[in-house]
Amino acid sequence: MISSQSLGKKHILIVTYNWPPRNAIGTHRPYSWAKHFSETGIRVTVLTSRKHDFDSPLDLDLPLIAGVKVIEVPYLETTLRQIHAGKINKMTRLLKRAISVLRYLLPLDVDIRNQWGHKCYPLLESIAHDTDVIISTYGPAASHLIANDIKKLKPSILWIADYRDLWSFNPNRSANKLRSFFERQSEGSTVMKSADKITVVSNDMTEVIKSRFNRESFVIANGFDEEEQLVRDRLTSSSRKLIQGTFRFVYTGTVYKDSRNPAPLLHALAQLKSKGKLAKMVTVNFYGSRLEPVNELNKNPLLKPFIRIMGHATRTECIKAQREANALLLMESSDISARGVLTGKVFEYIVSGTPILCIGSDPEYEIGRLLGITRTGLVYGPKQTNGLSQLIMDTIDGRGLYEYYRPDLDEILQYSRKRLAEKMLNLIDVS
Repeated sequence: MISSQSLGKKHILIVTYNWPPRNAIGTHRPYSWAKHFSETGIRVTVLTSRKHDFDSPLDLDLPLIAGVKVIEVPYLETTLRQIHAGKINKMTRLLKRAISVLRYLLPLDVDIRNQWGHKCYPLLESIAHDTDVIISTYGPAASHLIANDIKKLKPSILWIADYRDLWSFNPNRSANKLRSFFERQSEGSTVMKSADKITVVSNDMTEVIKSRFNRESFVIANGFDEEEQLVRDRLTSSSRKLIQGTFRFVYTGTVYKDSRNPAPLLHALAQLKSKGKLAKMVTVNFYGSRLEPVNELNKNPLLKPFIRIMGHATRTECIKAQREANALLLMESSDISARGVLTGKVFEYIVSGTPILCIGSDPEYEIGRLLGITRTGLVYGPKQTNGLSQLIMDTIDGRGLYEYYRPDLDEILQYSRKRLAEKMLNLIDVS
């Protein structure tokens, strides 16, 4: 393995689809590694794809990292790009719809982003020759498949396969059993056979990988990007927010009808209003470009008064909204498959200085455990629905979430991306 004395002389290759300007929470994980590895004197190259319209929003304006080389590989012809962007005509939109259906029905993985891996292949021999460590982060699967090809070309490379989400055992991927079978075969014959180490974002994911593939994995959590001192100052000085005028819940991100559903909160608000128990106006402000379930809920005249669809906003605007909110809304499924879900957004919320209300999840899941140990929020799952209305009333009165909110800095600062990057380096630097 690599000794600590020689680590700075090594060359680390990060293989990631998510990279600026793609405005996705998954972009920040590999970006933080590249940034902090480079700051320690390590030579870093990032292998990524050229982004297309279907990768939008493409407005994440993170600074270029000095000394980090970025290889951006194009992988779609113009016609295919236009088809997937839906820009030609009605027939194109129909084709795009047909592709989505085929992705669901066919037994093979037809994620078009995996074409990026095929286009990378002519570059891999020269890349392998000059690489000592590969970190590939899923998804799409192409990231791991590219790393697997490089490992074949140079077996002495240390390969760390990172999972932000599960691959073949991800319940959100597909209900197609035959396709899941083929994906398990592909994952088993590549990552699980050839990767030297596996990293995941939660303890639950380590259990899944152990039970399904009998492989050990290490937790490198998601985290927050800000400097620790700024977070320390904000959370130390944060006090109960003065509630004047409208009380605003804020949600930033994607909304899913089945797994991230704001309906319980909205129905609780509607019920309180009908009983005359809301002391002031309350709104739930949704920021994001994929809010179709909210648009449907907005058609309900009982729920409409509480819904504010803010649409897509830049990351800076979202963070500002989080800090200025009276409370933050977090949503996740109570399904067993969501037991270990810890997205990067959770950590953005935690360092915002605003109390968090999570609905839909189970308090015993990792989100509940994290909010509990950091003292930054509460989880109300399907079994706690009866208490949700009372919590809302108490919080609007300045109690409720505010009485619970006592940020534990020692726990929170463990999730600094700088510390997590150092943890990844320690995993590499093991003899």
